[in-house]
Amino acid sequence: MNRTAALLGMVCVALSAQAVPTLELKELPPLKPLNWCKHADGHVRGQIEPCGPDTPAASSEDTVRDALAGAAAGSAVDPLGTASPKSPAASASESAQKAESDKLLMKGARKSLLKLLGFALVFGVIARLIGRSFVRWFLVGIVLHIVLVAMNVLSF
Repeated sequence: MNRTAALLGMVCVALSAQAVPTLELKELPPLKPLNWCKHADGHVRGQIEPCGPDTPAASSEDTVRDALAGAAAGSAVDPLGTASPKSPAASASESAQKAESDKLLMKGARKSLLKLLGFALVFGVIARLIGRSFVRWFLVGIVLHIVLVAMNVLSF
């Protein structure tokens, strides 16, 4: 009876220690289709509002031809037609932002791994205190942590 109570207590502590946020889906309105218009400079650009009298609607051939011409010139075609020349300062800023996001990603991964190991360690220590195998219950703690996180992330 003592072992059963200890095991039940261990499961209760494990379930209460889980602090993984729940995810909720938001319903967003559907995206508006783009109208492909041929502008005065000869380029085809996508825009949300309908084509005006000075910008006739482009055919699919014009759109494909413009995309291929842009790719052949070595530049990516911007579907909205906004030119964004890349300066060295902008590329340095982008690399700094990427490095910062990589740091945050690694910090989150380390935190998640420490939570997993701490959860499993609690299982192993409690199991050792009641005379069970530390390694076996450590592994059970890892598996249980993964299952609990998956159940919290996936909605059934």
